[in-house]
Amino acid sequence: MPENEYYNIFGYISFGLAAAFLILICCCCSRIRLGIAICGVAGKFVASTFQVFFVPLIMGAKIIALWVAAVFAMVGLIGGTRYVVNGDDVFTTIESYTDTYLAMFYYFVFGTLWTNAFLQAIAIFVIAAACGFWYYNQAGPQSA
Repeated sequence: MPENEYYNIFGYISFGLAAAFLILICCCCSRIRLGIAICGVAGKFVASTFQVFFVPLIMGAKIIALWVAAVFAMVGLIGGTRYVVNGDDVFTTIESYTDTYLAMFYYFVFGTLWTNAFLQAIAIFVIAAACGFWYYNQAGPQSA
């Protein structure tokens, strides 16, 4: 097959995919209008309650502080375990995996990850609740 025919076949496939995409967009026209309306209401919410921008900043600072404190605590916990030197090797291994400090380290890692997720969930809830209160008290369903 000559090289020109490959380009023709590729062109026909591209036009077919473009036509299918156009049909898909026409079928989803009501959903696109709904998305545009939601973006408009979200813009009104942000314009009227600008303080909502501070929630992620404050929670981000709290999460950074959590991780800074957690790293220091984790280094202290893992430093309390006993290590064994393997001959002339520069690497060490943990003497006993049933060490109390090691168990506390694992619990602390789990607790830190859980607290991190909890703080993120609080931030999402605060923004969602503020948006809900604003929508039903200020804007109302009739303005959407």
